[in-house]
Amino acid sequence: MTSMKRISSLKRISSTCDVKRLMNAPAAKGEQYVPTDVEHLANIFTHGIGVPPSAIGTLFMIYLAKTKLQYFIALLYGLALMTLFSVSCTYHTICYRGIFRKLKETFHFGDRAILI
Repeated sequence: MTSMKRISSLKRISSTCDVKRLMNAPAAKGEQYVPTDVEHLANIFTHGIGVPPSAIGTLFMIYLAKTKLQYFIALLYGLALMTLFSVSCTYHTICYRGIFRKLKETFHFGDRAILI
């Protein structure tokens, strides 16, 4: 297959993909949105990948801190950022696996509280 045929084939495939099937319809008023498995997997990956850079960034900010106040602020900010990504990743992992219903509610509350 020539490269031109491959490109036209990819264009044809990508132009006919219906990405709406990857998401559920918006939740009705007063109801909670229920993400699809694809959304949960995407959230697990994107939120989980943020934990290591947050930890490295925290250590770097602490290293650069010159005063006790800078040290405290760097530590507080870094821990908050790591918590944000960790709680969200854990929540979506629990939802995707369908386990630990009580823990799911706790992490859901934490996931929403962190975002506010």
